[in-house]
Amino acid sequence: MNVIQHSHLSVRKFGGQFEDYIPVHRFLDSSKLYFHHVKHRSVLHNTYGVEIAVEIFGDALKNSDGKQISVRDVAIAHLKEDLSGKVPTLNDWFGESDELLEFEWDLPECDDENLQEFIARPFLRSGIKATLFVTLSDLGVELCEKTLGTEAAIKLRKYLPNKNTLEQVLLKYRFRHRWQYTPCARELAWLAERNL
Repeated sequence: MNVIQHSHLSVRKFGGQFEDYIPVHRFLDSSKLYFHHVKHRSVLHNTYGVEIAVEIFGDALKNSDGKQISVRDVAIAHLKEDLSGKVPTLNDWFGESDELLEFEWDLPECDDENLQEFIARPFLRSGIKATLFVTLSDLGVELCEKTLGTEAAIKLRKYLPNKNTLEQVLLKYRFRHRWQYTPCARELAWLAERNL
């Protein structure tokens, strides 16, 4: 599904206009700009991605109807729409991904405590060292800029191993479960009925 389709589904669920929800859906699909393949979902279509969305957009957004809508609820609905109703964790995506071990996953020591926490967060949430690719990548620099600002993103760029681009990592990643690449059939049917 694309951002517009997700936004129309949000209108059905939460009211308002589809434009109200575009920023949240665009964020969750921002990894697609770095690797335009359904594998991009592994990066932010999980509870970590929901956590970052809330950090960026706040706990609630005000829709066109004047209602306060939970950003967490919008983000979780996006995940369920794309992943057959599942809301996975980083562990669900990467717990079996030994193919990513060839990449460098050392947690760099930096003098900025907030940046250090940002870099470590995927590992802290999952216990899987390979999930550091989320923050130690070109997409990680964008996420850092959105959450900590430009100065922190510039610092982060200095710590990145050259070969750890999102594209290089996800080219190696293999799906292991059907939910990882199967959108919710009910939501697809609703969109098709409306030619969306």
